[in-house]
Amino acid sequence: MSSFIEPKVKSDKNVSVQRLYSVYHDLVEMQSVAQIIQKYTKEWGVSKQAVSKIINQAYGIFDKNMEQEFERLASNQLTRVMNIGAKALQEGKLDTALKASDIINKLAGLYTEKVEANVTSDSVIHVSFSGISISDEDEIENKINELEDTGTELIVEGEENA
Repeated sequence: MSSFIEPKVKSDKNVSVQRLYSVYHDLVEMQSVAQIIQKYTKEWGVSKQAVSKIINQAYGIFDKNMEQEFERLASNQLTRVMNIGAKALQEGKLDTALKASDIINKLAGLYTEKVEANVTSDSVIHVSFSGISISDEDEIENKINELEDTGTELIVEGEENA
């Protein structure tokens, strides 16, 4: 009796996979969700909820495939820029090598976004750089003292060294 049940389970799985990839294909072909639901509720004789569930699964496959494609493209671009930089170094074209290095750093996310602020306030402003939080004048003074104790020279623009 178990041999009778196994083919049915396998058949149901095959039908599910076929349905999933049919919906996936329709999504890739830019059909709307409403069109897909209407098409397959009639064709398969299932509820809108059942088709919606399959659509969500198909979106998961679509997202995974797109993520893999973007990773492949990014890898190709990174390799291309690295090759350009290496060739530029060999040829002594330092400006091109520097530009290639800059692009590689940007692709790697090593730069942060520049944010400009125009603040006019008498209140205390809390600022954080690379995990170092500066919250008040006492703390700022303590950080300056720590830097001075390490022998680090602080130069403020507009002030002359005395």
